[in-house]
Amino acid sequence: MLAGESAVAARDNAPSGAAAPRAADPLPMGNAAEAGLSAERLRRIDAILERHVAAGNITGGVAAFARRGKLVYWKAFGQADREAGVAMPRDAIFQMYSSTKVVTSVALLMLMEEGRLRLEDPVSRYLPDFKDARVAVHKPGEAQRFVPRAAGTPPPPFDTVPAVRDLTIRDLMTHTGGLVSSDPRRVGMDAPVRAKGESLESHVAKLAKLPLDYQPGTRWSYSPLAGCDVLARVVEVVSGMPFDRFLHDRIFAPLGMNDTYFDLPPEKRSRLLPVYWKRSGGWVRLPPEATAAGTGGDANVSGSMGLVSTARDFLLFHQMLLNKGELNGHRLLGTRTVEQMATNHVGDLYRGEGAYAVPMHGHGFGLLVQVVLDPVEGNTGRSAGAYGFGGYLGTMDWTDPKEEIAGVLMLQQNNREVHIDFERAIRQAIVE
Repeated sequence: MLAGESAVAARDNAPSGAAAPRAADPLPMGNAAEAGLSAERLRRIDAILERHVAAGNITGGVAAFARRGKLVYWKAFGQADREAGVAMPRDAIFQMYSSTKVVTSVALLMLMEEGRLRLEDPVSRYLPDFKDARVAVHKPGEAQRFVPRAAGTPPPPFDTVPAVRDLTIRDLMTHTGGLVSSDPRRVGMDAPVRAKGESLESHVAKLAKLPLDYQPGTRWSYSPLAGCDVLARVVEVVSGMPFDRFLHDRIFAPLGMNDTYFDLPPEKRSRLLPVYWKRSGGWVRLPPEATAAGTGGDANVSGSMGLVSTARDFLLFHQMLLNKGELNGHRLLGTRTVEQMATNHVGDLYRGEGAYAVPMHGHGFGLLVQVVLDPVEGNTGRSAGAYGFGGYLGTMDWTDPKEEIAGVLMLQQNNREVHIDFERAIRQAIVE
């Protein structure tokens, strides 16, 4: 029996309504031995993930990874619909949230390779409204009595000063630009709320009017939405295509990512998972409008979030990166460009501050991906040089060149312990 097809808790784990993988697939099934893995140790992953479900840490998910170009683990666990008692299918569709950002990075790098933009280009070259940016600073005396403000709290009065240099594409791709960052010490304005169906062009024009939170390139602080939305708009201007069309035509279709969308077609919406959050010790089902599910004609297209996808689709994407930019005869990026994407671009800034003004030990930051520098210090099951990102609801996807692994863990609850346990279980299954 193939390692990726063994039963989990004696349950038929075949995808609902999907054809079984064929030998011609870009990511064919393989057995443990040819991938240098122990079949017995792979089965430990089943127990680890089911244990997290039984403990109430997560409601379920889909886990998959490939090694040496073969899909060796692809299983579902837990439930898709708790009220109806429906088991999780392998082809379940998940809300990806910030896992979208890794795709945005590839889109920008494809245009860079075509000579249509440079990382060091000022954003204003493509979006003139960003010219002559200013930076928010405390009023005299305010810094001494400043304390972090709660989310949604209006900022105290502030002054602005000219930016010492232009905001660049690289700044936005490394979260060092200061455009509506997540740093609780920021003194600038919150971003305007984007209306449902509002175009990137309209929304980004409003973002251009905001002062930056700090001088470009001087700090690392995660820009959850604004930075990558600006990058998506750059893709539109440079390519002459809507962002979602560019992703479909240039990335998803060539890679065979047939279940990845901003606006999920009606015939596939039954596979989109409900979202459960834990409240008062129990799971509460959230209404669709409380999440970012792209299920209507007014779904927003964003460079930061909004994609829905499956474990297999995102595994194909990361296998392309593991192959240094190529999959199944389609080359999206050159080898050196993928290496550039996965290189730490920010020195010690990420380790010095991290996302929320706390250190991110053992990691650096590349082009919209987190990069492992020291696996021990970083408390991760990935190798040095591994890179990837995750989403707000718990999706996690990465590429580990040293171990020739592409991995995804698709959850809809964000639980770092589950992520780490899965990564470490993969490592302990490696025998050659």
